[in-house]
Amino acid sequence: MSWDGFCEWAYSAWVNFCSFWVNSSNGQMSAITRVFLGLLVAVVGHYAIKILFKLLKNRRLKKTKKYPSKAQDENLALFGLSVFKLLCYIILAYAVLRILSFDTTTLAGVFSASTVAIGLSLQEIIKTFASSIIILNNKNIKAGEHFTIQNSYGTYEGVLQKVGLLQSVIKTFDGVIITMNNSLILNGVVLNYSRNGMRRLDITLNVDKNTDINHLRSVLLEIPNNYGNYEKDPAPVVYVTDIGDYYITIQFRGWLTNDNYWDTYFGIKEVIYGEFKKNNIEIPLKKIAIENNVITSKTVEEAKEKN
Repeated sequence: MSWDGFCEWAYSAWVNFCSFWVNSSNGQMSAITRVFLGLLVAVVGHYAIKILFKLLKNRRLKKTKKYPSKAQDENLALFGLSVFKLLCYIILAYAVLRILSFDTTTLAGVFSASTVAIGLSLQEIIKTFASSIIILNNKNIKAGEHFTIQNSYGTYEGVLQKVGLLQSVIKTFDGVIITMNNSLILNGVVLNYSRNGMRRLDITLNVDKNTDINHLRSVLLEIPNNYGNYEKDPAPVVYVTDIGDYYITIQFRGWLTNDNYWDTYFGIKEVIYGEFKKNNIEIPLKKIAIENNVITSKTVEEAKEKN
């Protein structure tokens, strides 16, 4: 074959190849070309989004490890990455449909009409999703914080594990895992015990009515010097809150850090009881009088007045 013959054959092969993929009559891509190119864009785009999302996620995790103080924002970052990933797939789907010459105008009309129907049928899910965004944005509660939530279904106390797109996970102190819709958290009353860093521990006690208040106060205020890791400022105080027929109600108040709160909460009452016995401080007991061998609810003083 001569050189001129080879060139003619090569040119003819190229024309036939182009005519297979492109319609020679109008210069547009054939249906086979569109399908092939659409599949190629879909596959490449899928793996590109997957790799991009993985890189962004790993970068976020490295940043969290480098700055532990930002670990509380992990849920918000992952939520944002999930939304970004969803938007990327929507754009990819639109590009593939355009390559396939799909009438996107018709698709937009169908989408608009279906949005209303979907919105009506998925009102609760949309409401919960919006609540998730508000919770993550306002940061009223964060993962790892101890809180109590009061809503129409009851009162729940525990530590927040994570905030998801629709639901949050709460772990109670007895090991129960609670999954709750974020709308219930947003519409409920949240008591956050971790945010302030310090909490006041109130111990209410009843003592005998004949107790010397000044002596009682000195005994109680000596306890923080030996037990409980109470804060010096503000200093612990003792108040008389009620006076009954045969008792006096007092309240012992002191401030503690969150780390020391629960150990002191469960141990201080035993310490107080020991100090009461050591200092002969009596708890109130309603004395029962006996009249004609019959036990009555009258006190001894009332029985003496009657006799």
